[in-house]
Amino acid sequence: MMVAGGQNSTGERVLLLGLTRENIEELIKGRPIRVTNETHGRVVPDGVSVGIVYGETKADLLRILAPCMDADTDVNYGTS
Repeated sequence: MMVAGGQNSTGERVLLLGLTRENIEELIKGRPIRVTNETHGRVVPDGVSVGIVYGETKADLLRILAPCMDADTDVNYGTS
């Protein structure tokens, strides 16, 4: 896995994640990836924790992530 952080050409702060085939295979096996500045260094801002999981469907994702959420958690499936 590759993690990069900083600013892009417009000054927007970015956190970029690149996954290898091995990473994807591990996700499919049900092994999530957690990204923090403790696991991936200073490119990840303090206090930020990113979780990456795999699910065949949106319902699968919701089931997998439910233990990490509470009633106030915002969920957005994006446009894709």
